[in-house]
Order: sequence, then structure tokens, then C-alpha cells
Amino acid sequence: MIKSLGGYMKDIRGVAGGTILGDGRVGLILDLAGLIAVADSRTEAMDDKDTSVPEVETEAEIV
Repeated sequence: MIKSLGGYMKDIRGVAGGTILGDGRVGLILDLAGLIAVADSRTEAMDDKDTSVPEVETEAEIV
């Protein structure tokens, strides 16, 4: 079952909704077209700026 994220997260581009996984955790449903649009707009905005990104160690799980 997919649920909308309600008023708090409705304006976040790139996130379409959420679901409760079998073990009780919440999983976000991504809007790939929205994520690509965000990345594309940031790329255009950063053309004249320093685009170096600090390295951040993350742990992500793909469900």
C-alpha cells in the first residue's frame, strides 16, 4: 500500500509517497523524474560556482 506523505512533506520534489515495509520500517517512494529535474536545475545553477562536494560517508539500503 502506498500512502501520500501529507502536509509536512508534500512539497518535497523527488519524493512521491511512502509505504510501511513488512518489518515495520517506513520506505519512501521516489519520483525519479522529479529527482532528475532537481539535479538538472542544480547543475545549471552551479555552472559558475565551485562544484566541489565534500565526501560524506553514508549507509543506504535499497529496498
